[in-house]
Amino acid sequence: MMRKRYAVVGTGGRSGMFIRAITSTYAESAELVGLCDLSQTRMDWYNEQLAEQVDYPPVPTY
Repeated sequence: MMRKRYAVVGTGGRSGMFIRAITSTYAESAELVGLCDLSQTRMDWYNEQLAEQVDYPPVPTY
């Protein structure tokens, strides 16, 4: 089965539930391929959290 690829635009408060769903709950059918936000700090934080919590490789940031 081909996994759907997702990029999350905006890494504010609500984005966490989408990122968790993509990288954990639906990991078999979904793939996080990028983060986009004005704040590089927030995108870096999410990449760090993904590495620590679900052993997910860093995704490109835009």
